[in-house]
Amino acid sequence: MPQQSIHVRVVREWLVSLGVLSAVSMSRAEAEMKLGAFVPMLMREFTDVAFTPDSLAYVARQCKYFPTYGELCGYLSEWWRDNRPHPVAIAPPPPEPEAPPPSPEQLARVRHLVRGLAAEWAAPPLYQPPRAPRHLSNDQLVEAYRRACINAPGRFAPAAAEPSAAPLDPDAAE
Repeated sequence: MPQQSIHVRVVREWLVSLGVLSAVSMSRAEAEMKLGAFVPMLMREFTDVAFTPDSLAYVARQCKYFPTYGELCGYLSEWWRDNRPHPVAIAPPPPEPEAPPPSPEQLARVRHLVRGLAAEWAAPPLYQPPRAPRHLSNDQLVEAYRRACINAPGRFAPAAAEPSAAPLDPDAAE
């Protein structure tokens, strides 16, 4: 939390100095109200590095009176765009040393492993699930016979009803 309190103090002192440099006449109450509103907003917009004597001089030169928040952010953003510190480029990692070429034994081992894998992939699977039976309709069966150049036995009749399901007629039994 000390970082936050330092940031508040830096921004507050910078704004007080701007008020001294640019305010023609402002009551203490009005100055306190502006500080209370501006400080948290500026803290969200800029880092401590933006609140320097150079940025103060640049913004104060633009103002004939104490600026509004929008004017202040505009002037400070102009200065910050040209004066912000440039990020330091991180050096790329050193190149990895080249690996020595593989030995004949290593090459033979790799060839052996690749051949083994190829043989495993080419082999039939250990388990083949049984195929589900396929039932053809009468029309499909006739067409299959025709394509195979086989004479199909007449029209396939639907299965006869079970004899036990037929009604019994005592006179027809003779």
